Amino acid sequence: MLIKRAGEVIPYVIGPIVDARTGKEKKYKPPSKCPACGQEVEHFEGEVAWYCVNAACPAQLVRNVEHFVSRGAMDIVGLGIKIVEQLIEAGLVKDVADLFSLKKEQLLELEGFAEKKAENLLKSIEQAKGQSLNRLIAALGIHGVGEVMAGIWPAPSEIYPHYQKHLPMNFNKWTG
Repeated sequence: MLIKRAGEVIPYVIGPIVDARTGKEKKYKPPSKCPACGQEVEHFEGEVAWYCVNAACPAQLVRNVEHFVSRGAMDIVGLGIKIVEQLIEAGLVKDVADLFSLKKEQLLELEGFAEKKAENLLKSIEQAKGQSLNRLIAALGIHGVGEVMAGIWPAPSEIYPHYQKHLPMNFNKWTG
């Protein structure tokens, strides 16, 4: 396979090197089950990736939280992959919403946490509550919705009147 650098990180596959083939190559068969949880995987037409359909998949949870806290999303400083894994392993985080109910005492029980580190992380989580709606939407990791799409997403006040009769709860606090 012939590959060249394209942009900063992502390589561009130009095509196969047919002369390098031996005839013993095997056709790649993507997995039908998630290697982390064993549930089915799905594939979207036109995409290369295969996705686990299990919303409770532990590997997905780690990656979803990692994406949620990233610089381009909610920008929660001090919450890298290792701490995310530690929080999930300790049962403190079962979804991204759990981040906002973490307590200093819980963090202090984790390995590597002292007063200052716990305080800094909680301060960063508190600051994330002030992020814009489009950053929150991008942070949720909705398939096909990135920073650009999240930026043009309608405000709740534009959506709410159209769906009000279908919603089981009152969302007036978000509609101004």
